[in-house]
Amino acid sequence: MSKNNFPYIAGVLGAVLLMVVLRGSGLRQDGSTIIPLLTLLVVCEFGAIVTAIGTYVGIRELFSTKRLSATVAVGLACIVLCMIFVSYGLQLWPK
Repeated sequence: MSKNNFPYIAGVLGAVLLMVVLRGSGLRQDGSTIIPLLTLLVVCEFGAIVTAIGTYVGIRELFSTKRLSATVAVGLACIVLCMIFVSYGLQLWPK
């Protein structure tokens, strides 16, 4: 596997994990989340790490080629996913 393919993998994996977090963070009648809170926090952390690495690889591709490509665009989408994961993780964290 080429390192240049990692932003694509990170983008797809990040999108799937974001769907898991969005679906699992719904509340039951007793006030608990559908998926256990610790699991949601781990998924958010893993998604943030994977998409941050995808961002790094995409930005590195931009600096090495000095032109926009699909890999760079997906790398920039990964930074948006990373920020979403971090914000959801902070929102889910108990106060």
